[in-house]
Amino acid sequence: MHRKAFAAVLVATATLALSSSASAAQSTTAQASLSNLKLGVIDLTPNDGVAAGYQLGSRDTQVAVFSQWLENGQPAGAANRQQFEFPVPVNFNVQHGGLKAQAQLNGSLGNLKSVVTGTPELGWNGHYVAGDASQTVRVLLKAHTALSISGDYSALLSTQNPGYFNLPGQTQLGVSFNSLSMPGLINERFSKGWTLAPGSAGESASGGFSLLASNNTDDDIEASLGFYVGSSVSLAPVPEPTTWLMLGAGMLVLAGRRRFGRS
Repeated sequence: MHRKAFAAVLVATATLALSSSASAAQSTTAQASLSNLKLGVIDLTPNDGVAAGYQLGSRDTQVAVFSQWLENGQPAGAANRQQFEFPVPVNFNVQHGGLKAQAQLNGSLGNLKSVVTGTPELGWNGHYVAGDASQTVRVLLKAHTALSISGDYSALLSTQNPGYFNLPGQTQLGVSFNSLSMPGLINERFSKGWTLAPGSAGESASGGFSLLASNNTDDDIEASLGFYVGSSVSLAPVPEPTTWLMLGAGMLVLAGRRRFGRS
């Protein structure tokens, strides 16, 4: 009688501890943004009587959100991608259960944001969610002109339960300026990326970026100015929390029986 009672206590204790762990908040967020773009002109030959400057041309904006998961053992997914030629505000979302992705732009050049959140549910595995936004604008950079490109960036990676298996998050952002009519003449780039390692509670970063694109030739050149932000969260294949619960309870019961058997 005492053995059964003790085994029952072991099962109840294991169930309480493991169910509390399984019900604890498990959520990972990855976020990246670019903002406050500033463009400035520097005249490389101020005494030649020719004004320095630049002109902005056509703009291409793309936003995309993507999610994939397993459904009845088969890969399934949802995606939304669209391309815009006009500077209009864009806010895209996709959601499946606890997976959420958002990519947005406010209509201003160089102002982009990507936010992704993954919250696993019991039995989930092999899930992935991502969101990204990009802009490209054509630039006519006049002869003997340097274009300064600056702004702010921020990134955030966080998880509410670092000990819950593996919920890696990633985020990237970048700014680039490349000459088109004279390939290789100008190739300026700023890029950063962060990864949330298993067991880490997260990290955040913010600061400024600055590029200087110089046209020292006697000709105007065509160039491309690009911006990108992207975030993703993936859920690695893991045993279901209920599986761990039953396994742990069973091991405790067996240990109790063996201990009583030796006494």
